[in-house]
Amino acid sequence: MKKLFASLALAAFVAPVFAATQTVTLSVPGM
Repeated sequence: MKKLFASLALAAFVAPVFAATQTVTLSVPGM
């Protein structure tokens, strides 16, 4: 159960970071 909670917490933390990275990559074609 703790492992499931850790996975959810990790996913909740990574998702917005990944989305922000994708947004920056799309908005800055030179990268």
